[in-house]
Amino acid sequence: MLQYWSWSMILLSYLISTTGSYCTIQLMENWRRVDGVVHKRVMLVLSAFALGGCGIWCTHFTGMTALELKFEDGTALEMDFELGLTILSFIFAVLGVFVGLKIASSDPYFLEMEASRRKEMLASNLKNIKMSTVVNRNAVARRIKIIALFSRLWLIMLGGAFAALGVLGMHYIGMLAQRSNATVDLHPGVVVASVLIAFFTANAAFWILFRATASSCDLEAR
Repeated sequence: MLQYWSWSMILLSYLISTTGSYCTIQLMENWRRVDGVVHKRVMLVLSAFALGGCGIWCTHFTGMTALELKFEDGTALEMDFELGLTILSFIFAVLGVFVGLKIASSDPYFLEMEASRRKEMLASNLKNIKMSTVVNRNAVARRIKIIALFSRLWLIMLGGAFAALGVLGMHYIGMLAQRSNATVDLHPGVVVASVLIAFFTANAAFWILFRATASSCDLEAR
């Protein structure tokens, strides 16, 4: 069976992914700064749809349409998607990301409203620094930067794990939704690799979202 890729669709899927990720960063930054439970819930839901619905689900199915399979005689393989499973894959993506964002957004280094708690955490990590080091402001600034980026990441990792489960569920349910006259076999090694990649990339993305992009914000102990 021959494979043909539409580079325009691949580019479109990349643009969709980038747009969804950018919107999520902006929405979560607004979530961090707005007051009111209702406003925060709206921002969180919109972020889940932006990342899970647009950045992940739309990217996935757009990328799938970029592939065209043909038999040796040149006949194209016709492929459809079952509506029910396709909708279920969308729900998995959005729900997994929503739970992940909900958990990771409790990270005190990300929360602007918990500045005092974040200051205490920074102070507890800095208490073992020698006085000679404190005199060097650049060294202290670097230490604070490292603490803010890498200290106590368990909430972010847990949130990333739920997001990864949503991505994996979305992907394999989406694959099950395919209907064609060809048989699809799954290679166990590739499946395991996809799980590991999903968890690694989800945690990396959440670290970027909740620590790297927020580290430039004002830290009282800087």
